[in-house]
Amino acid sequence: MASYEHVIVDGRRFDDVAWCYREPLLEALPAAGHRSFDGEDVEVQVTT
Repeated sequence: MASYEHVIVDGRRFDDVAWCYREPLLEALPAAGHRSFDGEDVEVQVTT
């Protein structure tokens, strides 16, 4: 079962912007620890 997560940006909460498998089935083990962002209103920026 997928778990949905929220984020807070500049004090504003956005619900269900990412999902993950916290306890994936054997077939989905490679997805463990990863997040998926879905939706047209989500822009992901990675900075290092």
